[in-house]
Amino acid sequence: SGMTRRDFLLAAAAAVSARTLVAAASRPRFRVGVIGHTGRGNYGHGLDTMWKHLPDTEVVAVADPVTKGREDAARRLGVEKAYSSYEEMLARESLDIIAVCPRFVDERHVMLLAAARAGVRGIYVEKPLARCPREADEIVAACAARGVRVAVAHRNRWHPVVPVVQRMISQGALGRILEMRARGKEDVRGGVEDMWVLGVHLFGLAHVLAGY
Repeated sequence: SGMTRRDFLLAAAAAVSARTLVAAASRPRFRVGVIGHTGRGNYGHGLDTMWKHLPDTEVVAVADPVTKGREDAARRLGVEKAYSSYEEMLARESLDIIAVCPRFVDERHVMLLAAARAGVRGIYVEKPLARCPREADEIVAACAARGVRVAVAHRNRWHPVVPVVQRMISQGALGRILEMRARGKEDVRGGVEDMWVLGVHLFGLAHVLAGY
């Protein structure tokens, strides 16, 4: 018997779906290298494992100078390539993205400069970016010179409430904004530590809501 219009449409839809799935499966994924340091800031707030939940990224290597931490991270991330030196990882692996995870900031400047010079396409780094404006300027300049995108893990900038507040501000629903005030958690990490750990998130949100 001849093919009905309905059969033809179903067959065509199935063919398109199959081609889409094949194309998605064959699309190259971004290769991610993870830098951690057990005992010196560890792996931040999930900056190592988040890539496993993104369809276009694949963690291929991890670096950590501490043996047990390195072994645990390799198991957690499901990778076979684990380096005791991030410099060796950058030299040996062809990476698209580097995740600079340690929460301690003392090594971050050299890690970011090394990642930028290694020819990666992007860097995702735990906050804050650096210890001082000079280090931040050097990081930004190194990334700009090589066309490397660097993003600080200010995830609250992508909270779904933020665009709602932005619309309210732009539409004048809140009146004319003259001042913004922000408060940290005000727990045991009071004063300077509260500003250092949480303040960068608050300053980041203030920049977004002010239109920068």
